[in-house]
Amino acid sequence: MVWREEWLEASLDGVPFWWTNADTRGGARNVIHDIATSGLPSPERLGDGPKRFRVDAFVIGDDYLAARDALEEVLDGGPYLTLVHPTRGRLTVALEGEYSIRESISSQGAADFQFTLVQVEEAPFPEIRDALDEVRASAAVVRRSNVDAFAARFSLGTFASKPINAINLSAARLRSISGRVQSALNVADSFGDAVDAYQREAATLMRQPENLGNSLAGVVNALMFGMVQAPDGLVSRTRRVVASFTQSIGFLFDTEQQEPATISTPEAEQEAENAAAYEDAFKASTLIEAADASVSIPFESSQQVEEVRAVFLERFDQLITDDDTADQLFNDLRDLKAKLLAALSQVAEDLPELTEYTPPATTPALVIAWELYKDPTRDLEIVERNQLRDPGYVTGGEPLQVLNA
Repeated sequence: MVWREEWLEASLDGVPFWWTNADTRGGARNVIHDIATSGLPSPERLGDGPKRFRVDAFVIGDDYLAARDALEEVLDGGPYLTLVHPTRGRLTVALEGEYSIRESISSQGAADFQFTLVQVEEAPFPEIRDALDEVRASAAVVRRSNVDAFAARFSLGTFASKPINAINLSAARLRSISGRVQSALNVADSFGDAVDAYQREAATLMRQPENLGNSLAGVVNALMFGMVQAPDGLVSRTRRVVASFTQSIGFLFDTEQQEPATISTPEAEQEAENAAAYEDAFKASTLIEAADASVSIPFESSQQVEEVRAVFLERFDQLITDDDTADQLFNDLRDLKAKLLAALSQVAEDLPELTEYTPPATTPALVIAWELYKDPTRDLEIVERNQLRDPGYVTGGEPLQVLNA
């Protein structure tokens, strides 16, 4: 059979497997518009839906245990995987949901797999992945240094009103950001509960400053990652994520310092020092957790990367040059800053730039997409980026923001 000769040897990330069924599911993102002058609606295509591949696979032979373990290890890894589909060729995919493995006495040395793979965009280049991993590793180190520096400065004494006020102020700012993010990104408000719990426990945590510092890092981390993991179907998702992200960093970092102690006693001075130590730790946590989360932002253009980079650059310099920054924290912050800026620069190099395009006459967005990219399905990104009311009538003579590739 000629068609059987054209089949490829199936594999996942280089691990071969046999197969019995390979079901493909696809679709289209169509919007149906009701037409007032007609009894029939009009469809508008907004792009392709994702391709999904449900595979019934198996490994067999005297060494099937090793083959089973190898395929299982691939499925446990990722997220980017390379599938050689027996009839569709090489594809970049990700595992969706769970996979199953079935072994039985009757199988006589075989293991059956079932899994579903979704076709995804190409994985970042290895050097970019390495740079992003370095940022995450550096963030973990400086997170520890920040907690240690805070614990060394904080010593709970007779008076605690100033540090409690500082904690309440930070909680209010976090709660305010939570509300803005919920509205802008359409995410659940579970973060507000985390802030409430942190604020309730703060008085107890102050007795063990290290625990307070770790709890602070956790609640800020949850906020930052909650932003960058906004729902995929959100209109103008990346633009909203970048705007919320940069605004949140500025709002949280640019905290007004409390007034210094007016009564010069050792207890009052330590109380003021505790409040200052907490405020400094809060600022550092804002940058550390934001840096950790920033490598997960789905940037669309080099300008978006530069916008985030500028926010970090200004505030890292403020923190590093602060006289109260401990030596180890100073060194670790410098390392994180260098690795973050280097990683963002690499990301920006591989992204298109925003530019202006002025349609000469009123025309549908899909026609503009074809003229610019030879791909009419990219009309949705033009509509979203420019907040156009009617994709079918884009006014001529008015400049649009578009990607140059």
